[in-house]
Amino acid sequence: MSSAVPGRPDSRDNRTEEQQPRKRTKTESSPGLVQRVVAWVQAWCGFNQPVDSDSPNPSVNSTPRNIKSNSHENSGTEDQAVPNLLSRIIAPLQSALPTSPAVTITSRTGFTPVVTPEPWASTLRQRIVNAVTQRTTVIKPVTPALERLLAREARIDEAVSQLQQQTTRNNFPNLPLGAEEKILQALASHAVVEAFNIPIRGSDLQTLQDGRWLNDEIVNFYLNLLVQRSQTSPAYPTLHTFNTFFYSTLQEYGYAKVRRWSRKTDIFAKDLVLIPVHLPGHWTCVVVDMHSKRINYYDSMLGSNRKGFDVIRSYLAQEYTAKKGGEFDFTGWQDCAPKDIPQQRNGYDCGVFSCTFAEYASRREPFDFTQDHMPYIRRRMMYEIITKSLLTKIDQ
Repeated sequence: MSSAVPGRPDSRDNRTEEQQPRKRTKTESSPGLVQRVVAWVQAWCGFNQPVDSDSPNPSVNSTPRNIKSNSHENSGTEDQAVPNLLSRIIAPLQSALPTSPAVTITSRTGFTPVVTPEPWASTLRQRIVNAVTQRTTVIKPVTPALERLLAREARIDEAVSQLQQQTTRNNFPNLPLGAEEKILQALASHAVVEAFNIPIRGSDLQTLQDGRWLNDEIVNFYLNLLVQRSQTSPAYPTLHTFNTFFYSTLQEYGYAKVRRWSRKTDIFAKDLVLIPVHLPGHWTCVVVDMHSKRINYYDSMLGSNRKGFDVIRSYLAQEYTAKKGGEFDFTGWQDCAPKDIPQQRNGYDCGVFSCTFAEYASRREPFDFTQDHMPYIRRRMMYEIITKSLLTKIDQ
């Protein structure tokens, strides 16, 4: 007996399994409301080919109903009517689309409406652009330990470079073969050599033997050898030297007495000016560095001689006024009496120290000699004076 209610379909379904409609699972995608409405609008507007909701690229070239593509009469108004109508109907549906409205509508209808981007989309785009831009900037991490290691390595490289330079520049070259014979012959001779208007005799040369004080002729001749060498190559600083009587005359009689001593030379155009200073019982050396604006006073007994700086400054000021006019600008000039220089350990090597200070300064070479080198330097100076040529070169 059937329990079906009259006028109502039977709740029991007698159809076979093949005849029953297939139920959709949750994983299967069903056309949404928006897609169905878009399809309905397309059909209502006269498109012959319906939109397949599952097709990713529907035909966008369908010809609307009652619109002839070859008709010249309808090509103006009717072609514009469809897009305008679509825009009025589809625009309210844009906010309901799960993806970009413009992309969905364009793929379904072939019409691209004007869509204002959502705020969240603009923000996301800006964040992506910022992330890509910042990623191209390489930020070097701060590693104090690494920085200290690099600084230490740089100091080591500099020290090695200085050692290599010192090794390359041999400040204590061996005397040539036969040098000793020439020295012995010169010591026994009356007249040895003459240059720079300075005659050197055997008695003058004997002051370079151990335990003797140097005389004026030896000091003056040797300093002129330095000036002569500086003229052989532009690698040397330009030099001018005064003789051993300049400082004492300047100190005792003033500038007027020594004004003509530099009449043939512009001392301010030189790099270095050498001034031997003979104090009572002691030799020192002044080197005026025009390039570095320094008055260097080298004393192997580590004296200062404050009065000596005043004498030299007074001379520079008066010399500049007499030769160039105006006042000498002492801005930036320094008076230096360094204490970290080689020091003599006896009472008779001051002259050799003073000449050696001048020789190193004429090459801008750091002082690396000591008291132990004095016997060798005395012998080398003898040979250099005899041959009128210095053994130390700037390119060694």
